[in-house]
Amino acid sequence: MSNIPNTDKSESITIAKAYLLQYDDWELISFRLPIADNQGSKEDIAIHNKAIAECNKRMNIIKHIQQEQPTLGMILYYRFIKRYTVKRTQELLAQHGYKLAIRTIERKQQQALLLAYKEIKPLLN
Repeated sequence: MSNIPNTDKSESITIAKAYLLQYDDWELISFRLPIADNQGSKEDIAIHNKAIAECNKRMNIIKHIQQEQPTLGMILYYRFIKRYTVKRTQELLAQHGYKLAIRTIERKQQQALLLAYKEIKPLLN
């Protein structure tokens, strides 16, 4: 994790967390616009398409992490996309065969956010 440039770990975690939590906002925007009945302006359509693209970026980051480290990807998905509590995340992980203590999930969440930051960093520039 030492190759996170120009920023300390807590700032990297904060940035990654904020970026992933924006998923809900983008998803709401994508649902809100009147695309289906063709009453949307070109600007509305552009905003709708951007919202879908932003949701996809976040999901792709999580999928990439999940391919390399399934537990970390699931933690990111449950905590920041679904916005489940740590306890609910623990229950869902157990259903997939990952029996982890709450403290372990919290530690792994920090690790997962640092991995996510590495992928988010180029998107922010």
